[in-house]
Amino acid sequence: EAVKKVHDEYNNMKRFPETVQKFATGMSRINKDEFTNQFDTGVPIDQSKPGEEEILLLYSSERAFPNKKKYELSSMTPIPAMSVNDATENCEEMHIILTDHSNRKQCVALVPQFESFHIQKWMRVDGKGGKLDGQNEELRYVSRGYQANGREKFRPPEPKHTRRFWDMLVPYIQNIDLVLSNLKPLVEKVSNDKKELVVMVCNKGQSELLMNFVCSAKARNLDYSRVLVFATDVETKELAESMGLTAFYDEINFSSMPSDAARGYGDRRFVAMMLAKVFCVQLVSMLGYSFLFQDVDIVWYQDPFQYFHEHPEFDAYFQ
Repeated sequence: EAVKKVHDEYNNMKRFPETVQKFATGMSRINKDEFTNQFDTGVPIDQSKPGEEEILLLYSSERAFPNKKKYELSSMTPIPAMSVNDATENCEEMHIILTDHSNRKQCVALVPQFESFHIQKWMRVDGKGGKLDGQNEELRYVSRGYQANGREKFRPPEPKHTRRFWDMLVPYIQNIDLVLSNLKPLVEKVSNDKKELVVMVCNKGQSELLMNFVCSAKARNLDYSRVLVFATDVETKELAESMGLTAFYDEINFSSMPSDAARGYGDRRFVAMMLAKVFCVQLVSMLGYSFLFQDVDIVWYQDPFQYFHEHPEFDAYFQ
C-alpha cells in the first residue's frame, strides 16, 4: 500500500494523467517569432500581439523531452519557457498546427488514432449554411467554407452560374488558334532543350508578390529565365519585362480581367484570376510543353526542375 500511495502521489503531480500518456506527456512554451523564424511554415505569419507571443509544444513521449527542465515539462508546475533549439532538440518529427487566435469560443481536440494530416472542423450550426447557434445546435462536422458566424461561404454552383461561365468561354474558344500563334514564339524562347518552362499569372494588384519572387531568386542565385508570366494587364507586362522576365498579355481574353488584387478568397476578382490560370495552363499544354505552374506568392529555395528530373516516372505533380 505504501508503494501504491507513492505511485498515486506521483501521478497526481503529473501534468497529464496516465490515460493520455501515449500521446501527451509534457509541454513547453517557445517564443512565437523565434519558432516561426526557425521553421518556415510556408505562409506569412501574423505579427505577435499580447496573448499570442508564444507557441505551445506538446510532447507525445518522454523520449522527446529536451535535456533541460524535464521535471517542469511533465509536472504540475508553470509550463516552462524554452528556446526553440532546446525545446525541439529531441523531436524526431514535429506536427505544426496553425490555429485561430481571435479569442473565439474554440476548442482543439487531440485524438489518439491512426495518424491523419487533415484537421476536421466542427461547429454548432443548423447544417444549412445559415448561422451559428451555440445554444440549440449540436456540434456537427462542416466544410472549411463555413465562416466564424456559421454561414457557408462556398456553396455548390447553380445552373445560372454554369451558364455565366459558358458565356465567358465563348471568346476564348473562338480565338484560341490566334492566341496560340501569338503565344508560341514566347514559349519557344523561354523553354529549355527539354521543352520545359515555368508559368505564372499575375495582375497589377499582385505585382509586389511578383517582385518578391524575382528578388528572392536573385538572392539565392537561381535562374528564373525560364519563367513566362501571363500578365492580365499592360502594367504588369511592362513590370515583368523590366525585371528581365518574359511576359505575355492576351488582350482578347485578359482585357476584361481585374487589375486589382482580390479582397477576399472566392470573390469576383479571385474567380476571374482563377479562370486566367486555367487558360494559361491549357494553352501551354496544347503547345506540347512540360511546365511548372505556380502562384506568384511562392519563392524557390532551389531549382524545382531538379526534383522533377529525379522522378521521371510521374506525369504530373499536384500540391
